[in-house]
Parts: sequence; structure tokens; C-alpha cells
Amino acid sequence: MSIAPGRAGRLRNRGEAARVVQSTFLGAMVGPAHEDFRLLSAYLPRHLVKSRLQGQEIAAPWVLHRTGTILVLDFPGVEPVWQEVARGGEVGLRRHRALLERLYGRVLEGALFRFDGMLARGDARRLVCVFPGRQGRGASDQRVEPGELRFSAQRALSCALRMLAVLGEEASSAAPRIGIAGGRVWEAVLGAPKRGLHLFGGAVGGRARDLAVAAPAGRALVEPKLIRSLEGKAVCEEHSSGSLLLSLEAPERDSDRPPLDVEDTDARTLERIMGQLATLLPATWEERLRNGEDRAMRVRGAVVRLEAHRAGESDPAAFQPWLKSVLEEAKSSGAEVVAGCGVARNGIAVLAFKEGAEDAEAMAARLTRRAPEGFRADSRTTSGEFLLAGIGCEERKLLFLEPLPGPLRLG
Repeated sequence: MSIAPGRAGRLRNRGEAARVVQSTFLGAMVGPAHEDFRLLSAYLPRHLVKSRLQGQEIAAPWVLHRTGTILVLDFPGVEPVWQEVARGGEVGLRRHRALLERLYGRVLEGALFRFDGMLARGDARRLVCVFPGRQGRGASDQRVEPGELRFSAQRALSCALRMLAVLGEEASSAAPRIGIAGGRVWEAVLGAPKRGLHLFGGAVGGRARDLAVAAPAGRALVEPKLIRSLEGKAVCEEHSSGSLLLSLEAPERDSDRPPLDVEDTDARTLERIMGQLATLLPATWEERLRNGEDRAMRVRGAVVRLEAHRAGESDPAAFQPWLKSVLEEAKSSGAEVVAGCGVARNGIAVLAFKEGAEDAEAMAARLTRRAPEGFRADSRTTSGEFLLAGIGCEERKLLFLEPLPGPLRLG
């Protein structure tokens, strides 16, 4: 199936959608507009979708800074399944997706969303989750507020304990590792009007990743300043790289989140909102979702991983010209940007897929030369066969683009 860009048929069966039967986001969707909304909105953070439903316009460049906590969850036990996928044809592909769906579903529904965490990004081995403070601030105010840090840290640590308990019941996965760090976290929408990227980032993400790598199997390793912020509520033991979380004396209470309510939203309004949301998704994937397709599939071509970064904390808005040129160059080269994220070293990374690998290296070279002034860019190209799939639960999914037979790191 072609992954070439294009946005034909943005809104399916408009006349039929206008006669949609009202329903709720996670209820029985019987009309095309509501079904399209359910499918598309699952690939974007809940708070972003909710803002659109409330009439708030979020267009590139948009940047929000928060005090927050980042949790990185590593799934070391799923890697051997990749070899089976490579050998097992469609049977292996279906089994692998079923495994990821089960693991991700238990983590997202059974832990992350119960503590109001946000899913920032993920791949077949790693999830990055954000627990923001209550107040967002503009780029000029980048303080770390102690009260906000304590608020976000308690939710993150409570979630980590729940994740370990949930995954401890999963026999098909080796014991996970968790790293947790806190500080200044940014959220942004960057790019071009017709194709943008929603991103989370900040140096705190790199620290959380390093803690996850250093954590013993089946344990959560926490940055010591987060433990101090909880003022004795966290019970820990010392580790050479941080504090190993044992328990919380007063864990954050979890709660069920009500579904996003679109019962009183007419089909025409939903179509307009979907048009805005669709600009944050790869065009081809949007079309597949509107055609009712989100199954796992194999594709052949090249994935280019681009990264631009500089020393010290940087305003993500400084990446806007580069990301805009990346999106435009990818489109003109017959490629499509699939995902993006903030990464360690205060940079941004993107993955672009091109069907047919003959020009991928040249495209990557052109894009690295367009990095912003004062930034350094590099690229890596991987050619071959890839798994393309939407993985997650009904409320939230991630678009996976993973080489077969082994995982590919976005950041």
C-alpha cells in the first residue's frame, strides 16, 4: 500500500455525515462524522482534542511551558517477538500487534489515564509519559514551581507503582524498568499550516530516559529532587543513579475519566474540528482512518531520522523554520513525516518515511543543511521492511513505524 502523501477525500460522505445520529465519544458511534472523529482523535492527546471542541485554536507556532514530571517506561521483554514477526509472516505480524495492544492497553487504561498522565510518544519498547503541573506559562516564564513539581511528581510516582503492578501480571513481558525526572517541560505545535507536529520536550526527558536505562528490572528509579519535593511521603532505598521507589505513604487517588462529550455537537462542526485535527496527522494515515483501516501492515522503503539540537535550554519556537522546511521538503520529495518529539541535548527529532529508498539519503542531506542558525543537525537512514500500525487503546493510540525485525528509536 502506498504511503505517498496526499489528502484526497478529507471528509467522507458529507451528505450522509450531515444526518449523523448524536452520540458520545466512547459510546456507540453510528454516524460517519462521529466515527471519523473517534478514530482521528485517538491519535492526538485528549487535552488538545478537548481544546478544539471548546473552540480554542492552536496553530503553529504554539509553545507552552510547564513545571512537570516525565516518566519513561521501558518494555525490554517484547524485543524477542520481532524475530518471530520477521519469520512468521502475517501470523507473526498479527500476534505482535496483539501483544503490543495488550501491554499498551493495560498500561494506558489501567495506570496512566487514571492519574491524568499524557502519552507523549512511544515505540515497541518505550513509552514516554508527561504529568504536567496545573499552570501553563509562555516562553518568557520558565521557572520551576515547587508546588507544581510536587503536584505532578505525586501523580507520576503513584502511576509508576500502578504500572509495575499491572505489568507484573503480564507473563509475556519481562519485568519493565521505569525512570522518573521532573523540571521544566514544554509542549508545542510547530510546522506548516497544512501539516504540523504536536511535540513534548525538555532536558528532563533525557534524564528520565537515563534513569529508566539504569533502573533494575521491575523497579522505578526516581530523581532525588522529586523525592525531596514530596516531603517524606515517598519510601525509597538508595541507588547509585537515584532513588528506588518502594511505596508512597499517601498515594494519589486514581479516578475514571469521563469520555469527551460530543453529544450536542452537530456533524458540520465535527467536520470542521476534524479538519483542524487532521493537520497534525500524516495525510496517508488520516485517509486510512477515514476508510476504516487501522490494521497492522508491512511497508517497504526508507525511514530518515533527523535531529537538530544545540547546547543549553532552547526555546522550541526556534525550531519552527526548520520543521516547516522539513515538512515541505518531505512532501516535495514524495516522503511523509510520521512522528516527531523533543529529545535530549535540547533538540527535536522527526521520522520521515519514503517509499523507495533511492533518494532518501539525498533528502536527508538537504534537510540537515537547513538546521537553524546555532543548531547542529544530523540524520540516519534505515532502509528495508517496516511495521506500520496504530497501537494503544480506544482513547489513545500511537502511530508505530518500526523496522522489521528490530526496534527503531525515535528519541
